[in-house]
Amino acid sequence: MRDPDGTPHEAGEQPPAGMISAERALQVILILLTIWTAFSGLALIFFPASAEASIGGDQSEAAQRLLGVHVLVVAVIYGLLAWRREQYQVLLWVPFVVQSAVVVITLVNMVTGDSDFTDGVLPLVVAATFLALLVFVWRSGQLEIFPGTDLLSRFTDDRSPEQHVIELPAVEVADGSPPAEEAGESPAADQRDDPEES
Repeated sequence: MRDPDGTPHEAGEQPPAGMISAERALQVILILLTIWTAFSGLALIFFPASAEASIGGDQSEAAQRLLGVHVLVVAVIYGLLAWRREQYQVLLWVPFVVQSAVVVITLVNMVTGDSDFTDGVLPLVVAATFLALLVFVWRSGQLEIFPGTDLLSRFTDDRSPEQHVIELPAVEVADGSPPAEEAGESPAADQRDDPEES
């Protein structure tokens, strides 16, 4: 993890005074995203006639209610991530994909004329803002968003190649004797101790 000035620090260290950690910033963003998404879902279900701005266009009330149910499910996922991110780490890609999809689809609808600018500007601005904040926190804090990226980061960080050392467990030889390193011996030392056998 890094400070905004680029200074690296360990994940367990407290950030400098007046700053919050990347994990805390991500939690705050997810809480706000949960509130906005839950509000949009409830509006689509109970007030479909007044919720057109939240989806960027005019749809039938039945379709808006059905969409609101799905939106509430996404809000639940956001809430779980904000509550216990480590436990639900495998779902952390969901807000990135959903907000990116909202931005792309809204832009396409506005360009093709399927939705008016006044209808699509609100969801576009909100989704783009949340997406920018998520990407900023992800990149500045070097958080693991997609499963398996921690292995990739071992070879893409600022450490020298000599520091990328993967320790392999010791194995026993065929006759069941322990490895030479565990016994405190080495083949080279045996050859020096017994010159007559050579």
